[in-house]
Parts: sequence; structure tokens; C-alpha cells
Amino acid sequence: MFAGHIALQLVDLRMEHQANRFMGCDYNIEVWHRILKSGCRIEARQLATAERLRRCLTLYSVIAWRVFYATMLARAVPEMPCSVLLEIEEWQALSCAIHHCPTPPEEPPTLGEAVRWIAQLGGLVGRRRRDQPGAEMLWRGFQHLSDLTRMYCIMRPSPP
Repeated sequence: MFAGHIALQLVDLRMEHQANRFMGCDYNIEVWHRILKSGCRIEARQLATAERLRRCLTLYSVIAWRVFYATMLARAVPEMPCSVLLEIEEWQALSCAIHHCPTPPEEPPTLGEAVRWIAQLGGLVGRRRRDQPGAEMLWRGFQHLSDLTRMYCIMRPSPP
């Protein structure tokens, strides 16, 4: 009787672990969907045909994934160099814009710093240091980063 009780507890623990894994995935899907819906404003698009909707969803799904990936990666490994997420021109433009200087540093900043800077471009005030930027601030920040990068590539001095 006692062994059967332990076996049931083990099954219950496995089921609970499995349920927690599914709930974690469910939450991540919800966050990605909110980015797609609110950040990309996919519902506001006036697409008349299914083909247009499919093409729009394909593009915006990739954009929503990048915002979600940046959010989660910066929380998991903030000490990594930001080059795992940003192209060299992107982090250089970001650094110059944040520090108000014409020349970027030689080494890329950490991922945590870069994501926080992107969120600042999106309107993050960051009153408390421990506040993690959310997807909405990163969505807005990535929009500004795109423009900054384009202008940085146009305006930067050519290498000797």
C-alpha cells in the first residue's frame, strides 16, 4: 500500500512538472501574440484578401519574434555581448545615440545594456534599476533604432 502511494505521488509530480512546462510555453505564446497584436497592430491592418494577410503575418511574426527574443534573452543572459542580437551598425548607432557621441566604442556593450538602451529609445523611464524593459518599450525602441541605424550608416565617416 505504501509503495503504491509513493508511485502515485511520483506520477502526480511528473504531471505537475509537465503542466508547468506547458504553462510556461503557453505564457510565452501569449506574450508573442500580444506583441503581434498590440505592437504590430495586426488587427488594425485593412487587408482585403487572405493572401495579403498571410504575407503581413509572415513579416510581422518575424518582427514580433525579434522583440520577444530580445526581451527574454536580455533577462536570461544580460552579460553577453549585444552582438548576439544586433548587427554591428545597430549597436554602434545605438551607443552613439545614447551617449551623444560621434564615435562608438571598440567593443559592443552587454546585451542587458543594449536592450535597456533600446527600451529608452521606446520611452522607458527606468526609475528603478531593477525594472526590466517590457516588450512594448522594446517594440517602440526597435522602430527608432531602425531609423537611427539608417542615419548612422549615411552620416558616419568612411574608414581610412
